[in-house]
Amino acid sequence: MDGLDYWLKRCTRGVTPAVILGSWVNALSFARRMGRRGIPVLMLDSRRLAGGYSRHATFMRLPPLGEDPQSWLDMLDRAGSRSGECILQVMSDEHCLFAARHSVRLQRHFHFVLPDIETVEMILNKRCLYQKAQAAGIPVPETQFPAALEDVRRLATGRSFPCLLKPYVSHASRKRLHPDKLRVAHTASQLVSDYALLATEDSPFMIQEIIPGGDDAIYVYLGFWDEQAREVAGIAVRKLRQYPPLFGDGTLVVTVREDGVTDLARRLLQALRFRGLADVEFKYDARKRRFCLIEANPRATGFIDVAAGAGLDFSWITYRHLTGAKLPASFGYRTGVKYVNEEQDLLTLHGLDARGVFRWMRSLRGARAMIAALDDPYPLIQGIWRAVRSVRRRKDHA
Repeated sequence: MDGLDYWLKRCTRGVTPAVILGSWVNALSFARRMGRRGIPVLMLDSRRLAGGYSRHATFMRLPPLGEDPQSWLDMLDRAGSRSGECILQVMSDEHCLFAARHSVRLQRHFHFVLPDIETVEMILNKRCLYQKAQAAGIPVPETQFPAALEDVRRLATGRSFPCLLKPYVSHASRKRLHPDKLRVAHTASQLVSDYALLATEDSPFMIQEIIPGGDDAIYVYLGFWDEQAREVAGIAVRKLRQYPPLFGDGTLVVTVREDGVTDLARRLLQALRFRGLADVEFKYDARKRRFCLIEANPRATGFIDVAAGAGLDFSWITYRHLTGAKLPASFGYRTGVKYVNEEQDLLTLHGLDARGVFRWMRSLRGARAMIAALDDPYPLIQGIWRAVRSVRRRKDHA
């Protein structure tokens, strides 16, 4: 019996099953919160990450999406046609682009809320996103968009360092930048050489100032918007630590109320006529006393588990919305709820002395786990093993 047959066997009449594209910690949170309610979950990905080891989902490995999208369409056609109507959730930028591009075909069997393909492409392209944000009166970091190496040489003269070299579209440059999402240039010569190494006609890079401040100056809005581009629920989260430091993913975060962040995020999403789950990140610029837009994601991120712990279970909210169930007129959430991504936060220990390790341990006081779960232990076991291998690889490359 293959994975699809096993999942179909678990599907029962009267319960709408769910299909998840992607298997990272955001997918793990969705799978657990659906599976614990008796909802059969099928998870599709080309790599088996944390969510792929959950007992609450049936995992199936497919070819890389960029290399063979037809295999994904065929599998979704099979799953949808044989199970009846399903809920569809996307967990990565690449999956979001795929679902938006093939939305008409997918709508035959699946219920989902996603922006149209033009909006998805605008959000994922930081140059387009920043232009839209500025038109809506939302501050962005000082950024230049060189068209050629000669432009970089000119821009490097007289500018302050360090600065950032970032791709317009993150997922399109992941292989060349792996394991990082960007490059920090400390000198003019490094900026020029890194640009020459990384930028291509199909994958342009931009130069951006580094806004002063630590990881705790970064705030994130997470929200769900309906088909009429109206906010159903929203929450603000503050990063306390991330990996890699300053420019990575949040590994220790806490829920907050920050009207400055929430108001700016709403203004941006309204300007985009956004639909679905969104994640919008800002950094507080103490020099100018304002929040600056860093990036946005047209999908769920790992912060959905944090939101659920604070009383906003976006997986259940979106499921009930898509199945036509009535939702409350408004949602609240608790502040001060702290979560740690154990797998990624372990990586922040690398290179710390004894005093640093003690501070790290103290910072975890009161934090809830994103990955560990008594009824679903295998994702944490695999996560610790991946973290150990990642540290070893970094040591080998050092």
